Amino acid sequence: MIQHASRSLVLSFAIATAGCGTLSREDGDTSQSTNGKLRSVDEIAAMDASVARDKTYGNVSAALMTDTPVGEQVLADSPGDDLDVDMDGSGDNDIWDRLRANFKLDLSIDNDLIRTHRNWYARNQLYMDRTTARAQRYLNYILDEIEERELPGELALLPIVESAFDPFAYSHGRAAGIWQFIPSTGRHFGMEQTWWYDGRRDIIASTEGALTYLHQLSERFGGDYQLGLAAYNAGGGRVSGAIRRNANQGKDTDFWSLRLPRETRHYVPKLIALAQIIKDPDEYGIVLPEMPDEPYFEVVDVGGQIDLAQAAEMAEVDIQEIYRLNPGFNRWATAPD
Repeated sequence: MIQHASRSLVLSFAIATAGCGTLSREDGDTSQSTNGKLRSVDEIAAMDASVARDKTYGNVSAALMTDTPVGEQVLADSPGDDLDVDMDGSGDNDIWDRLRANFKLDLSIDNDLIRTHRNWYARNQLYMDRTTARAQRYLNYILDEIEERELPGELALLPIVESAFDPFAYSHGRAAGIWQFIPSTGRHFGMEQTWWYDGRRDIIASTEGALTYLHQLSERFGGDYQLGLAAYNAGGGRVSGAIRRNANQGKDTDFWSLRLPRETRHYVPKLIALAQIIKDPDEYGIVLPEMPDEPYFEVVDVGGQIDLAQAAEMAEVDIQEIYRLNPGFNRWATAPD
């Protein structure tokens, strides 16, 4: 259990349970600055990203808008994305089976928008490989939270739409993290934002906030998660206004009938397209990596401020892995308090 966000570290499950477990160390560690202190996560992401970025996105991941469906963001690779995953998908206790068992949305829908995005994902195996490799760190935890709240399992795929599961993703609108919270909404859902720490990038804090928000939005629209997802993207007021306009004109008020911003009109189809592919990857020629359905990390209360380089050394974990599991920390250490 987290005692305080700025005092807790997320470590590999093997390390937290065994005390001295190790993960493979990656070559080319560039995490030390010239003064001996750790660089901030922003500096590391800027320094190690393997593809060009749009400078207006700051020192984190950028959107590459080439060869993508409308509104799709293919984010820059961040440090430590590569994981040792089995691509044959032949193992037992696979997390994809658990995810499918929690699907609750209507995935029988098929229209031009859904097909556009589904075809794009199906043509881009490398994008799916990269994104699911990032997801491996976080997906088990997200599914735990979804099951506890009895929410649709498809919501676990929303970080692919929002950020390609890159916790360092940052948008033109100042949205951050895998769930892409803007500062004000993040604060509303309890995500502390200080010089030391940004809870919008924290996997646990942002996931709790996102699932709470998505449930509230769906309840606002009578339990309709398509409308709730549209409101997550465009805002509840805008969706309510679109529903009123259609109702006043005697038109249907479901998601597909509403006049919404272009990005929002593509937002729900993207998620449905992804869920359809995950449900039946063979149908669309996609190979999903085998992911064991087991926790990847545990939270450790360190009791006070700690240098992240020292934490990595004590845990015998590569510093890049510490950052990927603790993306909320802005500086070389946790907060003094």
